[in-house]
Amino acid sequence: MLDSFLGLPAHPLIVHAPVVLVPLASLGLLVLLLRPAWRPRYAGLLLVGLVAAALGAIAAAVSGNAFAERVGLPVSHQSYGTALAAVSVALAVAGGSWLWLVRREREASPRLTTLGWTAGAVSLIAIVLVGLTGHSGATAAWASATPSSSGTGSPSFTLGDVAGHATQDSCWAAVDDGVYDLTGWIDRHPGGQARILALCGTDATAAFQDQHDSDDRPQEQLAQFRIGDLLG
Repeated sequence: MLDSFLGLPAHPLIVHAPVVLVPLASLGLLVLLLRPAWRPRYAGLLLVGLVAAALGAIAAAVSGNAFAERVGLPVSHQSYGTALAAVSVALAVAGGSWLWLVRREREASPRLTTLGWTAGAVSLIAIVLVGLTGHSGATAAWASATPSSSGTGSPSFTLGDVAGHATQDSCWAAVDDGVYDLTGWIDRHPGGQARILALCGTDATAAFQDQHDSDDRPQEQLAQFRIGDLLG
């Protein structure tokens, strides 16, 4: 249901909702905690923001799972996104309960104070998770992007150069006459991280051909990670 919108993948569009609403609602809650005089005026608006933020985070998580079926599963991004959806719901419940007590009790009480600062702590966690989720998503999407070469030809690398990039943080592999930066594909590979990590820093031609033979789709996916030619 949340797979596409107007012919485009829905997830890159939907993620803008929690990216904006979760921090905004979280900061709004913290402001009302610190400024009691503003609570009567802005409590209703904040409640709407908390609910909208939670719904946006849930929609982003659901659409992200659908998007992963097309492009592969970015494990860390999915984990952070799922956690963000859960924390956003918890924030809406805790913040909404606190706002209800604010309207009901009027005067400060230990219960009101405890619930308020609990909601405040959850809001800080939500803000951190927005950053972690966004960063992991950007890494999965753009880690393999490299600036264009200033020369007229493609950069060239030796197998020694490739061998120097054999970690999860910098994973290169040689296939046929090309060199590929697979760092951004590690978390997204449908077969799991181990399949790609085993290729880091190696000539992966035989392994790639044995696994995929003449299948066009893996060839097309591999091509987007090419960073240069293999010398020798």
